[in-house]
Amino acid sequence: MGPLIQTAATALSVSPIDVYVIVAVLVLWIVFLVMGIQRTYEAYFGLVVGLAIYLMLTVLLSPMYQTPETAKIISPGTSKFLIGSSTYLIFILFILTPIAGGIPFPETKLKFVKYLELAAVAAFVWVFFFALLLGFASKTYIFNVDTAFVGIAKLGFYQELLAGKIFSKISMYLQPIVLLGVLFLIYKALLSELIGVILASVWKWLMSLRNKGKKDDGKAAAGGHDEHAAGGHDDHGGGGHDEHAAAWHDDHGGGHDEHAAGGHDEHGGGHDEHGGHH
Repeated sequence: MGPLIQTAATALSVSPIDVYVIVAVLVLWIVFLVMGIQRTYEAYFGLVVGLAIYLMLTVLLSPMYQTPETAKIISPGTSKFLIGSSTYLIFILFILTPIAGGIPFPETKLKFVKYLELAAVAAFVWVFFFALLLGFASKTYIFNVDTAFVGIAKLGFYQELLAGKIFSKISMYLQPIVLLGVLFLIYKALLSELIGVILASVWKWLMSLRNKGKKDDGKAAAGGHDEHAAGGHDDHGGGGHDEHAAAWHDDHGGGHDEHAAGGHDEHGGGHDEHGGHH
């Protein structure tokens, strides 16, 4: 197994510990894909809700906000215990929420987009999960509380994890990851359907304008065709025919009149002469 890991690390230009992390991530990814996007989203929902409960207790029970009256109700020791216990609730809800189910998740009807969304959510869930774990282990950012997760930092492989490329990036961007994780859930749970309806309405309106423009262009093209056909008929069928017929009638009709008149005069004159003879 050692030579294989070393070969993979050399091929990927990462440390051997990163190879183990990649294998673990792939296993988790496959688990999420088997679970489906609904269960994966519910696990993610449990993480964020647990984090929200932890932050709420941290603020409400913080010593800087305590008064003599509240200190009589909840002692500093009790406050510390409640805040520390809420950290474990995050990971408990991560497991229990998919089991319980019932969290609505708006899914797209397009299979291709659905698989892409599942892969993206699965990737984001494990990044968010390990970001929370590293935060509690190192007691940084909003995770400055004494818990059992601090023991992870004392393990021998922990420094190797942080020295690797994957966990070093997660540790470096811990705050943006946590912030985006919370904002994404707020968007997905509260705003995604509303924004989807708005975008669908805008798209429908744009399509109606496009179809209306096509109809107007079609009508304009049909009107131009009618005018061209009518004009061509007047030029070639009407005016030309009338002029030609009139000219032909004048030429031939006039000739006919001259011929008739001449012949009539000649025969009439001859008749007069014949009458005079008698």
